[in-house]
Amino acid sequence: MKATADITPDPEPFNILDLLPDDTPDYMTDAWIACIVWAAGEDGIMDVFRADTGFAWIPGKTGIERMIDQATGADQQFVEAFVRWVNVKIWGPVNGPTN
Repeated sequence: MKATADITPDPEPFNILDLLPDDTPDYMTDAWIACIVWAAGEDGIMDVFRADTGFAWIPGKTGIERMIDQATGADQQFVEAFVRWVNVKIWGPVNGPTN
């Protein structure tokens, strides 16, 4: 199944809840966030995300590296792209596949 959703991050700052899929009821918000956190902690999932999207960014380890990531927006771009990818590839439509 090929995803057609755009996972290109927006250049403006975002609130992660703005990326909550429209068909996800409010009472499922905590489960959606938990899904994202779980996926981010799985090396295999991160490998597939990086392969699918070409995002090779890895969080800075030192204070200066993290400051550079924040100043350039690399951290935010990565997180936004990852959440959009999780929405399509893992979370999916609440009522299941449409095809």
